[in-house]
Amino acid sequence: MDKRMPTRTVRKKSIRPPPVDHSGDSEDEILDIPPDNSPANSVTSINSMNSISSLLKEKIMMTFPRAIRHKKPKEYKLQGFVSLLFLTVVFLVGFAHVFYHQQVLQRAYFDRIRFNNKERLVRVYNFEGLEIALGYLATELPETDRVFNCLPEDERNDGSVCMEWMNLARLYLSYSENAGLRCYRFVWLSQDPAVRPTDCYEDGDNYGHWYGGGRSLGMAWPVELGRVEMSAFVT
Repeated sequence: MDKRMPTRTVRKKSIRPPPVDHSGDSEDEILDIPPDNSPANSVTSINSMNSISSLLKEKIMMTFPRAIRHKKPKEYKLQGFVSLLFLTVVFLVGFAHVFYHQQVLQRAYFDRIRFNNKERLVRVYNFEGLEIALGYLATELPETDRVFNCLPEDERNDGSVCMEWMNLARLYLSYSENAGLRCYRFVWLSQDPAVRPTDCYEDGDNYGHWYGGGRSLGMAWPVELGRVEMSAFVT
């Protein structure tokens, strides 16, 4: 009796594809991988773009001051009011400074004459209150020097006002009126051989004209039409 053996099923061997040799390919060909169009990859790309846009937005917002971004109309009104108040204070301080130097420091001497003894400016006014003469007294004296009232023994008995710049010069200011003419007299007394007080006056236009004086080379009539060299006048 023949004993038959069961037939064996032959298993087929798996065939592996031969390895691809990339040694001869360029780098671009090796890295040329087709994009993955899977949904997961799309979501990742969207999230990346959102992150970049958020960073750009933050940088743009940081370039502007925070105060500008959060200002309200009330804050603008408050800042405008503060600026207006500051300008008003500056104007008032400037006006007070000018008023003090032009009015307070000017003292009225005699009739229609004002003298600022700090800046040594003398102004003469007519009956209508208009300025007709402006003089700069002792122009070579420093403005920083203080002026004092003269000592009783240095004053005169002719009604003149005496002022003294310590160890430099002394000024006598007097006034007289005769036949409707008002005369103002300024007399300087030097206390230092190196100090020669010199007065200068505006001429022409609203300040009228100057006449008189001794005859000298270059003298004209009125005086401002000529040219006279600075020199001591000897009679």
